[in-house]
Amino acid sequence: MVKIERNGAVRPEEIADVRESVGWDRSENTYRKTLLALYSYYTVRKEGRLIGYLGVVSDGVADAMFVDVVIHRDYQRMGFGRKLMIKAIGDLKDDGIRGLQLTFPPELEGFYRSVGFEISSGGLIDFKYMKWDADVDP
Repeated sequence: MVKIERNGAVRPEEIADVRESVGWDRSENTYRKTLLALYSYYTVRKEGRLIGYLGVVSDGVADAMFVDVVIHRDYQRMGFGRKLMIKAIGDLKDDGIRGLQLTFPPELEGFYRSVGFEISSGGLIDFKYMKWDADVDP
């Protein structure tokens, strides 16, 4: 049985295991703080095991951003990601949020279109993995 839950009990180690399964760094210590700061988050469990996670950053009024959308490598392409997205999108719409954003690699564009996202250009500075020139003129 699969259960998708909003703000359910989850341990940072569980999220780290799912991240590691897809080749991301574990970021275990990050989630000890992150879980307390997010607007909400979603977990996907199959027979009690965490197989998916999605974090939501939001002002709680108008805008929200999905972060760390991840399904365990062994459970991808089985519909769990789609169910997770549909649940989160529906809940945030019900909360009165007017706009959702997320970043993703180009190979996932079709998936995100399929759950209702319009694709547009944007920008990103990732201080951990990308070079940022501090001498940029203000």
